[in-house]
Formats: sequence, structure tokens, C-alpha cells
Amino acid sequence: MLQSDNPPMTVVSLDLNAKMLDLADQLGINISETVDRLLLIEVEKRLQERDDPGPQPVSHP
Repeated sequence: MLQSDNPPMTVVSLDLNAKMLDLADQLGINISETVDRLLLIEVEKRLQERDDPGPQPVSHP
């Protein structure tokens, strides 16, 4: 897994759906933790896809 115990954090600006942010706030969802976790999952998925592209097409002579 890519995540370390105490990774440095960076302040970023995101454009997110205002209604979803409001609902997340009402539900007590920590947006920073949620986005960080989902980004980690997506990065690991794409790294795996990049490193293991699957079966290659068979070329015929």
C-alpha cells in the first residue's frame, strides 16, 4: 500500500457538488479523509493496471 503512517498533507482546491457537500456535512463525513482514501484506491488501481496490462494480443505471421 502506498500510504505511510503520517504523510505530509497539501492544501488543494476542488470543485465539488454543493448538495453532496451539504449532505456529507450532515452525515458527519470527513471530506479530506474520504477524498484521500478514495484517491489512494484509484492510484493503486491505475498503478496495477499500468504494471499488469493483462494478456497481449497474439500476432500472426
